[in-house]
Parts: sequence; C-alpha cells; structure tokens
Amino acid sequence: MNIGVVGGGAVGLLTASYLIEMGHKVTLYVRSETQAVHIREFGGSRDRKQFYVDEVRVSTNFKDEDFMMLCVKTIALEEVLSSIIEQAPNTPLLFLCNGMAHIRMMEELTQPVYAGVVEHGVLRTGIGSVVHRGVGRIRFAPVNELDQRFIQQLVGNEMKCFKFEQSEDYRSLLTEKLIVNATVNPLTALFKVKNGQLLNSPHLHQLARMVCEECCGILGVSMDSMWTYVQSVIRQTANNESSMLKDIRHERKTELDAITGYLCAEAAAKGFPSPINTFLYNAIKELELN
Repeated sequence: MNIGVVGGGAVGLLTASYLIEMGHKVTLYVRSETQAVHIREFGGSRDRKQFYVDEVRVSTNFKDEDFMMLCVKTIALEEVLSSIIEQAPNTPLLFLCNGMAHIRMMEELTQPVYAGVVEHGVLRTGIGSVVHRGVGRIRFAPVNELDQRFIQQLVGNEMKCFKFEQSEDYRSLLTEKLIVNATVNPLTALFKVKNGQLLNSPHLHQLARMVCEECCGILGVSMDSMWTYVQSVIRQTANNESSMLKDIRHERKTELDAITGYLCAEAAAKGFPSPINTFLYNAIKELELN
C-alpha cells in the first residue's frame, strides 16, 4: 500500500521504518524542511540500521494515500488536519495521538477514520534516528463505519516486533491510554525522573497510584484493572523518559491540555473533585512558563 506517516518524531520514524520493512511504499510528512532534506539525503535509522523513505514531504503538502497515520502531538493536530482535509480529503486516517481532546475532530470527518494507541517504547536520538526500546503493539478501532478493507492489508502483513491489533471500542482504547499518560507524564516531568522510578520509589509509587485512582474516578473506570495495566506499561517503558519530561527539558510546549487538562475539564463538567490533577496541571503549566 501507499501509506503516509505524518510526523517526524520518535513514533513517526519508528512506524515509517517498520512499514518500509513490511514492503509498503511510505511517504513521510515532517514539520521542517531541514528534517525533510536530511532524511531525503541520508535516510533514517532504527537501532543504527539504515532505512530509506520513498518520499519525504513537509507536512503542509499532502497527497492522496491508500492510508495515512497521524503521529503528531495534539497541539499540532488541528493545523495538520486542516491541510489533509483540503489536499487529501478521501484518504483513510489512523490517529495515533495522546489524550482525548481530538475525539470531536475525528468524529466530524467524512473519510474512514480509526483511533489508535501506541504501546512501543521508542527514543528519538537524532534528526532522523530512533532506538526501539520496548516492543509493544499498535491497537486501533474504527471511529466510523466507512470502508475498512484496507486495514486488513495492514494487519495481515505485520511483523513480530511491530504488531497491529484491532479492537471494537475506540473510546475504551483512548481512555486507557489517557489514564496511562495522565499518571506517568506529569509526575515524571515534575520530578524529572524516568518512567520506572514511579514504581521504584515508594513515594512516587504512592503518588502514581493516587493519580491513577483519581483519573479512574473521573472517567468511570475500574481502578484495580487499570492500575495493573498502568504498572505494566511503566515496567515496559522503565528506561524511557516521558515526552512531557523531554518537552520541559527542551523548553517546548507540552501536551498537558490534551491529557491532564482534558481530565480536569471532564471532572468539572461532572462535578467530580480532581485536586490531584488540578495540582499537576498548574504545576506543569508553571514549569512551561519558566
């Protein structure tokens, strides 16, 4: 298939590299011309193994694809999506974005749409290079009931270390990932620790459990099963630094609004107390300002 991968970050580069290995023709859409030129000239690398993308474009210049995966931060999604709608309005889309603030955008689209979550551990080490630090899977579910034939070509041609798994309920998928992100990202950014420290430190372990419990209460999810899942993700990505911690270190805007901000808004709408998430939201906002 002709597959577009939107985003030149860690997830985008990892995904592009495996899709190429599976035999798909990949167009990589990146934010800057500098990155586009580098990858066109030198290719990319995954675990120090070179890969070459069929075509690299800046993410304001889209074309029709058999399928397109959106691996961009929520803060950049609206601008990217408006260009896709204008230039490739019929291309089926798979959203691989953090948080749940993009649900309304997905539900309003007229082409086939999927929502997914990425469970791989991956670190971008350079402008075109990544290290695959934890093998997981990409889980996805349909958002609308439009043509879904192309997805079988993707699932039927997967690799052992890069699997796709189809689910039925996209809201459940996004809810699980949101709780993981809301538990891990703000705490690791605030205390400047790797993910695994949230379980290794008894104090951070208690804080992580408290955050998870409040998130479950806001979203009406079972705490016992969710906490087990959150801990398994933390163990799988123990040596990773969260994206929010990296953003704070590099003085970039975080995805806080799409994660903790979304939860605080949901809690306010339901009249559910959210003192822990409210504290984390304001604490990370202060770090962003400074």
